[in-house]
Amino acid sequence: ETYLADSAAEARGVPSLQLMEAAGTAIVREIQRRWSPCPVAVMCGPGNNGGDGFVVARLLRGAGWPVRLASLGSPDGLKGDAAINAGRWEGDAVVLDGDAFDPGFLDGRHLLVDALFGAGLARPLEGAARALVEAVNAAGLDCIAVDVPSGIHGNTGQALGAAIRACLTVTFFRAKPGHLLFPGRALAGEVVVAGIGVPVSVLDGIDPGTFANGPGLWSEQGPWPEADANKYGRGHAVVLGGDEMTGAAARSRPAAAAKAEGSADGLEVGIGDRVRLFGGHSGVVSGFEDIGLIIGRRAASAIRATGIAWALSCGPTSASIAR
Repeated sequence: ETYLADSAAEARGVPSLQLMEAAGTAIVREIQRRWSPCPVAVMCGPGNNGGDGFVVARLLRGAGWPVRLASLGSPDGLKGDAAINAGRWEGDAVVLDGDAFDPGFLDGRHLLVDALFGAGLARPLEGAARALVEAVNAAGLDCIAVDVPSGIHGNTGQALGAAIRACLTVTFFRAKPGHLLFPGRALAGEVVVAGIGVPVSVLDGIDPGTFANGPGLWSEQGPWPEADANKYGRGHAVVLGGDEMTGAAARSRPAAAAKAEGSADGLEVGIGDRVRLFGGHSGVVSGFEDIGLIIGRRAASAIRATGIAWALSCGPTSASIAR
C-alpha cells in the first residue's frame, strides 16, 4: 500500500525525487531536534531507502555535522532517484561488498543513520549487510532507522535473520504494520510518521485494509448506555473461553459480577452458534469444545432464541462479550 501511495502521489504531479528530498529533510529535522552536532555514520542500501540516506548525509554535512558514509555495493549501481542523490553526495563513500565488514567504519561515530533496507525487504540479511547490522547492535550506538529498522519485515514486524535496534524510526505518510507488531515494535524505538507531500486523497484509490487498533475504530459502534440508564438496562457481561488456558475466562466471571454488584449465571453455547462482533461483523463459533458463556439470566433466553450477542475480543484464548 505504501508503494501504491507513492505511485498515486506521482500520478497527481508530485515528483518522486521531491518525495525523496522531503523524506531526507524530515529525518534530518528529527535528528537535529534530539541531538547536537556530532560525528555520524550513514549506511546506505542499494534501493530508494539508500537514496534517502544519501539525502540525509548531504544535509547533515551541509549543516556542519561530521559525516562518514558507507554504501552497500557501489553507488554506481544505483538507479533512478537514488542514483541522482548519490551523485549529489560530494564526500567519500566506503563500499561494503561481499561477506566482510570493517568495524573501523564505526570508530569515533556517536550516531548512526540506518538507510540500508526499508519496509520492502523480503529476504534474510546476509553477508556484509548482516555483519554491519550485528556490529552496529554490538557497538550500542544511537541509531536512527529510515522507514523501518533494516532487517524488519514491513508487513509482519518479523526480524529477517538480524535486525537493527533503533532508538528512533522515521517513516513517511503512514505507519507500517511492522512498526506495531513485535519484534519490530520493540526494535523501532520511538516512531515518527512524517508528512512528505503525499496527499491524503491517494487513500481513496487504495482502500487500506490494515488499521492500528484503538477506540477510534470502534468506540462509536458499541452499544453504549445512555446517561439515564440503570443496571437493568445496561446489558449483560459475557465471557467466552476455550477448553485450554481457561484462567482469563474463569477470573472474568467473578470480576464481572463484583463490578456489577450482582451475580453471573452460566449458559452453555455449542459449536455453530453465531456471535456478532463490534462493527457488525458476525461469525459462527468454531474450534472449541463445549464453549461456556457466562451471562445474566435476563440475557439467556434472548441469546438462546437468536444465537446472537455483541462480542469484543480481549485475549488470545478468550473474549468478553456484551449484549
